[in-house]
Amino acid sequence: MIYTRKSDVTAGRVARSVGKPHATILDQHEILALGAEWEELAAHAVQENPYYTRRYVTAQLAYIERRPVQALAVWQDHKLIAFLPFVKDPWRWGGIVYVNKSWSTPYTTLSVPLIDARFAQSASTALLSAMASGLTGSSTWLLLDVTLKGSAFRHLHQAQTTLDLRSKTFDIFERATLSRSGTFDEHLKTHLSKNRRKSLNRNRRRLEEAGPLSLETYTEGEKLEEALQHFLRLEQSGWKGRSGTALASTPQTRAFAEMAFGNQPIGSPTNHTTETAKYLETRIDLLMLNDQPIAASVSVQAGRTAFTLKSAFDESYRHQSPGLLLEEAIIRSFLNGNWADRLDSAADAGHVLETLWNGTITVGDVLLTASQSNAKFLFGAFTFLETTRRMARQTMKQALRSLRR
Repeated sequence: MIYTRKSDVTAGRVARSVGKPHATILDQHEILALGAEWEELAAHAVQENPYYTRRYVTAQLAYIERRPVQALAVWQDHKLIAFLPFVKDPWRWGGIVYVNKSWSTPYTTLSVPLIDARFAQSASTALLSAMASGLTGSSTWLLLDVTLKGSAFRHLHQAQTTLDLRSKTFDIFERATLSRSGTFDEHLKTHLSKNRRKSLNRNRRRLEEAGPLSLETYTEGEKLEEALQHFLRLEQSGWKGRSGTALASTPQTRAFAEMAFGNQPIGSPTNHTTETAKYLETRIDLLMLNDQPIAASVSVQAGRTAFTLKSAFDESYRHQSPGLLLEEAIIRSFLNGNWADRLDSAADAGHVLETLWNGTITVGDVLLTASQSNAKFLFGAFTFLETTRRMARQTMKQALRSLRR
């Protein structure tokens, strides 16, 4: 394995040795210089992660992120076979030792690295070896929001076992997912309570008394841009707008949304096919009443998995639950159509989609020491520090909630 502390980027290409796995650290400029190789890796990733795809990363770096972001990149000949963006957190444990954290923001819910399925195990081993090498200045890592039974972590865990490295998992929870199983009617009877079905039917009839009710879906072109503006308006008109957390609340977050979810060009990498260039796609579903949107859902689709990132509804219709009626319509479209194999709710535990969808995935944070030189005692100390930090944050949150009552 070869390591370098700085990549040599020329016309978007990183210098690397032919025939040998080659790990580099990329700074933000070098990350953005990647083109076709990044698109190809995303298209062949062993597990989909839309947040680490070229369009989404570019949008976040342009408008959201202010920390210096780097990435570990592993190459095999001329192919990028693993990619893990990260940030350094020197004060996480009071400056005792700094931690590398997989890159996450308020607009990401998954931080597994992109690993090429064609080189899955060798890429995973090379990535962990690079993490252990001291290339980044620290061999202690915190991987946030990892699907613990997903393909990417399974390969990393196998490599971890081979390399005899230590890890500890924190804050495990179940995230709602929807997989293709049975018909729409069978799904309703199996996974929705009788009271829920009656409530949805009653609210649908009430809305239909006011006019035609329909689902409209957009994935490209000017109609997608128009649908995105409908979503931004609905979100801004609700509680998120009042609290200042809607995407349209600031010029920066609006610009991020328009780049991440719209049709804005992000550059012109050469030598890539239409398939890989279009790997990350946006889908916006609108519930229409009298040809006006009263609920909207924004998803991004990577491969055959769609991640339902954002939703909003017109609060003047809140008593008719337009958001839930839109979710029901999306379930119908998903089960009756063939546009995805799985939906990921991108949500925390306790989300309402758990009562509507048919499955879950296990998610957690993983503390990893990637160096064998860290003895059991030292890793035990790291585990204690992280446990103490999380307990303190939880206690503080509970105290703040008590004060607000």
